[in-house]
Amino acid sequence: MTADIVSFHSKPSLSTTVIGQSDEASPAPMGPLNSVAMSETSCAALTAAVAEARADVRGTMGRLIVEVACCAEEELATEANFFHDLDAESIDLLDLSFRAEKAFAVKSPLSAWHKTEQWQTDQEGRLTPETTAWITAEFTRMGVPLPDFSQVRVIKDICTVEFLTRLFEAAVRETQTPSTT
Repeated sequence: MTADIVSFHSKPSLSTTVIGQSDEASPAPMGPLNSVAMSETSCAALTAAVAEARADVRGTMGRLIVEVACCAEEELATEANFFHDLDAESIDLLDLSFRAEKAFAVKSPLSAWHKTEQWQTDQEGRLTPETTAWITAEFTRMGVPLPDFSQVRVIKDICTVEFLTRLFEAAVRETQTPSTT
């Protein structure tokens, strides 16, 4: 059984939203509002794609990073920095975040890493002990080797391929672990 399709026509009125039928005199506009409901087949395909991506987070993240950073697979060393080594920009990290959210059906963990209150520095630009402790706790939780804190000033400095991959591995793992609350 497939879901009914809801069409939205360009001139709204009580009769322009038709469930389960189309108005041939007034074609529906192209775009995402053509149909609101997905067929069961589409839903099953999406579920299968998410399951496949979650089964191989490393491979999926590698493919996404190559696509977003427009780099060669050979450049994807685990220690390669997304910004410094792969020449990506902030907008590319946002694109990667959106693509990974879609691929894994998780909320991007990058937003927590980008909160300004988490990144405190002293007058000389060094990370505060609180920030260092927070990064240490997060890296330990994800199983990522700690960075050289003397070299870290902004989030871009820790965005290695390994860090980004582990971040989404942790997000996927957390969605698969039943809540104890």
